Amino acid sequence: MWTDFSIGERVAPEVVQFCGQCFFCRRHEYALCPNWAAIGLMADGGLAEYALVPAFSCARLPDSPPDEEGALVEPTEVAVRAVRKCELRLGETVAVVGGGTIGMLTLQVARAAETSAA
Repeated sequence: MWTDFSIGERVAPEVVQFCGQCFFCRRHEYALCPNWAAIGLMADGGLAEYALVPAFSCARLPDSPPDEEGALVEPTEVAVRAVRKCELRLGETVAVVGGGTIGMLTLQVARAAETSAA
């Protein structure tokens, strides 16, 4: 991760916030942090044009893709992780429950995994 950003630079933030100090954070088990929060759910910024997030939680975006596609970096990360965790194999059937952004991205990742699993 980067920490040397310039004002106005495009980044994709990790939406999960954690304390970094507790037992779980020291073990890199951030999802178990008792201070866990999600930007846009427990902290302001989910649909804001600007949000204040820790620099260490951001990844620098290149000049392309456009902002609208850059906003899909984190939800796509969730979809890729879900498909990897289910260990989808060529020819298997998968059910994606929910037709929101992450559900639709998961469907696309599952389809891509099927074609690249051969």
